[in-house]
Amino acid sequence: MVSESLNKIFRLLALAAVFSLTIACSDDIFDVPVGERITPDEHYQTLEDAIASLYGTLSGLQDVAPDLILLDGLRSDQMNITPNAGSDIAALYNQEFRADNPYLDYSGLYRVIINVNEVLANIERAEGKDRDFKPNYLFDMRANLYGLRAWCYLTITRLYGEAVVIDDNLTSLPEDLSSMTPMSKADVIDKLISQFNNDSVIYDQDTVSRARDQAYFVGFPNYKAVLGELYLEKQDYENAIYYLKLGLETAPAIAGDEAYKVDASYDEDAWESIFLNAENAILENMLVIPYSINQKQVNTMVELMLPNRLFMVKPSQVLVDSMEAQVTTRRDSADVYRGMGVTYDTISAGNYFIKKYDIDEAQPYSSDIVLQRAGDLHLLLAEALNRNGQSDVALMFLNNGISGVSLSKRPAGFSAFSKNRGIRNRVLLQNREIPDSVTGNERVEMIEDLILQEKAMECAFEGKRMSDLIRVAERRDNPGEYIGNIIAAKYDSSMSEYVKQFYMNKENWYLPFH
Repeated sequence: MVSESLNKIFRLLALAAVFSLTIACSDDIFDVPVGERITPDEHYQTLEDAIASLYGTLSGLQDVAPDLILLDGLRSDQMNITPNAGSDIAALYNQEFRADNPYLDYSGLYRVIINVNEVLANIERAEGKDRDFKPNYLFDMRANLYGLRAWCYLTITRLYGEAVVIDDNLTSLPEDLSSMTPMSKADVIDKLISQFNNDSVIYDQDTVSRARDQAYFVGFPNYKAVLGELYLEKQDYENAIYYLKLGLETAPAIAGDEAYKVDASYDEDAWESIFLNAENAILENMLVIPYSINQKQVNTMVELMLPNRLFMVKPSQVLVDSMEAQVTTRRDSADVYRGMGVTYDTISAGNYFIKKYDIDEAQPYSSDIVLQRAGDLHLLLAEALNRNGQSDVALMFLNNGISGVSLSKRPAGFSAFSKNRGIRNRVLLQNREIPDSVTGNERVEMIEDLILQEKAMECAFEGKRMSDLIRVAERRDNPGEYIGNIIAAKYDSSMSEYVKQFYMNKENWYLPFH
């Protein structure tokens, strides 16, 4: 039972969570960069002001998110182009990365970072002026802002292999980021992990119950899970497991303990509801970028994907074939709940288009973009478990989940996941199995391949594929061959050979940081 003061902030957070209400999406807040209208001293007067500023930091991602989806799909094996494609989009598909290509612009992510810095520098002003602003609220806000900033830096390093790290007290964007000396991906990750730990943003391991009661902010990246992703990139699997699992156990009080557990909330036909008014699907979604054509917030990606619009990109045949090859537990010969009519559809026989951002056909330009959600994090957790010697548990999360295992065989430490259905079982797909004769590293790599194949379907066109391939390739004996063969599969024979050779050079895994 939470106190009345906590009830008040949770009501505020509920407003912020759905974005379409006044705190997050009003013309006065979501459309305007933080601090632009009035000075910080004038602005930070109340708890409501602080929450408004908190959510204002996300506004820059409305411009960034569509480009992230396109960059990932065109560079990986998930998207092909149509004859309508413009030269900039065609260049990405052909693995050509010119400095003047607008899709390679990273400044939008840095603007979000700058906005985060500005709020962090000033948010304490409101704490001292509003008696409803409790110290733990400030902790929670700071933690979510750290999580958003770390997510931005991690995204930059996944794209470019390096990043310029801006001083935390810098609240305006440097004139020429490209002239500053970037840090390597590994060094950026180490810095972010150190920053989380040194600033005590994450609760101690013995206070998980308190973490569940915190004022976690719906709509932000789950900062504990972001830390887990940082450790996964470092190949520190034990810490990756701990923080990914903790992130999935830490739900906002307005959602309840069932949140983020991949239970029956979005099973079978309900799976597509994850993306229908995604900001409201708080049992699954964490970082959601909302759009509303009525508020002049347009998802520009839709124009490029729909056949009655510009129609420049489409799903690759590799992805379609993978989903069509699935078999359900009822013996349906396709991925019924995630495939045709949901992730993609047809104009005519064999002529596909991307459907995922047109589930709400009445308002396609208002389709939200989900950048972090439970299905994604469960598969990252399975990846870490598999590499940490817990392959059987990894297969549980991939297949039938914890609820599908007898009580005597359930793994220790996962009691919060008692209703977990598993990624494949949630959409009634048959289990993936590895023969008992396959052991050792061969078994680990086979399971890892199955996890990545599943994630390519589960998170299709969500901007995950390229970073997944790069992360896994770095563990393999022939990394260039591994990643090159997968991406090359979507091209015709002449281009396929070029792509295989292109990715043999590790420098080509990343975009140029101009």
